[in-house]
Amino acid sequence: MIPYNFAKEGYVYGKITWSSMVQAIILVGAAGSVIFRLLPFPFKVRMYLAIFILLPLAVLALKGIHELSLFSFLQDFFQTVKDRGLYEAPGSSVKIHREQLLVRKEYQKMQREKAKARRMKKSGCRKGRHR
Repeated sequence: MIPYNFAKEGYVYGKITWSSMVQAIILVGAAGSVIFRLLPFPFKVRMYLAIFILLPLAVLALKGIHELSLFSFLQDFFQTVKDRGLYEAPGSSVKIHREQLLVRKEYQKMQREKAKARRMKKSGCRKGRHR
């Protein structure tokens, strides 16, 4: 009956880490202050907004997305959106460059094999045996 994270450091409770706890507090505090201080609605409306916005935000910040903290996920997401061109189909210049690299690697491999054969011939080795 010992919890699985009994000896793990860096965890508050279950799978909630200290960093996700701090992120949740910052997000909920910032959004809550906007809802309760800046919005010109009656208190009851602000309470409903807080329930519908802050509660899911807190759960999302505590749990994370795909085993990443919310801030890490958002950083990766916006980096992917910014570098969207990297994930498109390669153009003709990219294909030519890739072919050149493959040819160069094949040539280097051939050169290494020739050099190895020359060393073997020079040292007088045949099929891994010495004379």
